[in-house]
Amino acid sequence: MTKSLILFLFVAISWQAQAQNVNPQSDTIRWNASGFVDQNNGKNLQGSSQFITYGINKIDWVQKNGKLVYTLIVSNVTGTWVDSGAEGSLTYNVTLNDMIGTLSIVRSAGVLSLSLNLTGTVDKINNLYTIANFDIL
Repeated sequence: MTKSLILFLFVAISWQAQAQNVNPQSDTIRWNASGFVDQNNGKNLQGSSQFITYGINKIDWVQKNGKLVYTLIVSNVTGTWVDSGAEGSLTYNVTLNDMIGTLSIVRSAGVLSLSLNLTGTVDKINNLYTIANFDIL
């Protein structure tokens, strides 16, 4: 009887934790990308990277298993998306060193993607990332 009760409580707690909405506008979320398309040249590139959004305050772009981290400063956010399980999007206006642009996270037709577009004096980043999964930190 005790084992059944413990198992029931464990399943109930796990189910409740999974049922919680993850709010991209206020939660700290790690978005795990499995690859991306460099839209400057159309190349499909494999390799993992992560984007950590701290609500609507800042974004860390994590590469090389955490050995390289770029912090994108957020100046403005467009969109309303309070449940990452539902369709929606947020577009962040960002700066990274001398580059300015946008980072957009979108769930459409059940698929999560992240678009990073930055332009600087010399460089231009225009990448579309496939988001494999995410977790709340």
